[in-house]
Amino acid sequence: MHQTWVLNGVGGLNFGCMNIDIIFKIAGIGVLVAIVTQILKKSDRDDIATIVALVGLIIVLSLVVNMIGDLFISIKKIFSLY
Repeated sequence: MHQTWVLNGVGGLNFGCMNIDIIFKIAGIGVLVAIVTQILKKSDRDDIATIVALVGLIIVLSLVVNMIGDLFISIKKIFSLY
């Protein structure tokens, strides 16, 4: 699930398994939220549709913040900045 970084003997970086799971998760959440929002708007539930859209945004932002945290941890490990 996480991207692995490996230092090779030449001084460069080898990118390990570059997963695109997170892109599919974000896209799936976006499609699901869009469908539910449209259904709620058609049934005159605009207030609940707005709440659903905000909840979807919060879920996606929490995923992105987690990835950014992992990125900073990887940078600390690569450059030995403990």
